[in-house]
Amino acid sequence: MKYKFITVVCTLLNLCILINAQVGINTSDGKGVFHLDGAKDNTSSLSASQLNNDVIVDGRGALGAGMSVVTPQAKVDVSSDQLYGAFRMVDGGENYGMILLGNKDGYAKWGMLKGSGGYRLDVTSPTAAIASKVETRLVFDSGLDNILISEDADYIVMIRLTGLFKTTAGLNRMNGTIKLYKNNTSTKVDGVEFYVGVVDNQKFSTYVVFKASGVKTGDRLILTVMPSNAAVSWTLDLSNTSVFFYRV
Repeated sequence: MKYKFITVVCTLLNLCILINAQVGINTSDGKGVFHLDGAKDNTSSLSASQLNNDVIVDGRGALGAGMSVVTPQAKVDVSSDQLYGAFRMVDGGENYGMILLGNKDGYAKWGMLKGSGGYRLDVTSPTAAIASKVETRLVFDSGLDNILISEDADYIVMIRLTGLFKTTAGLNRMNGTIKLYKNNTSTKVDGVEFYVGVVDNQKFSTYVVFKASGVKTGDRLILTVMPSNAAVSWTLDLSNTSVFFYRV
């Protein structure tokens, strides 16, 4: 019984020592309160490439990941040698040209500053021919068929549309509609009917600008296109069809 008691005491003492000591994972030579060597490649003299796969928490509670030096230079210090490799946040508002916007409590989201230049959305669908009088929603490279609004504001939505015109009616002039909706296709924000001269089995183009006023955070803007003539179809040229989105 005496020996068992001594064993238990020694075990508890060892646990106390471990709790108060540095924690190292995949390394026996931790450089902070917590040190994880992701690739298990550290040596006694750490190089920048070895630190590149490490995570360190120092005595200040500062967190460093992938740094070239041992000590984090800020409360959160994340480094990467790859473009867009250091930080990723997905909240539905991310896209080219978006920036992190903060509120008075320090919370952040992706958003757009007024007059900051906006961004372009490439159209990825529909890929099949759009039949006469069939209103069709555009799908973007975000994978969504809508544009998520991240800030209460007014916005400009511009669309450059190019498509292949097909007809069985011998038309040399046709019309179509492009409409902008909010949240559903029952709430129209704006729309236009355009008329262009066409040649069967040849491409046509048009350019339209809409303004969406008083749009609220969380709203979603929807764009639809439709050939209006009978016996007509369009096949969009997706490489030359884009949407440009600005906050004003």
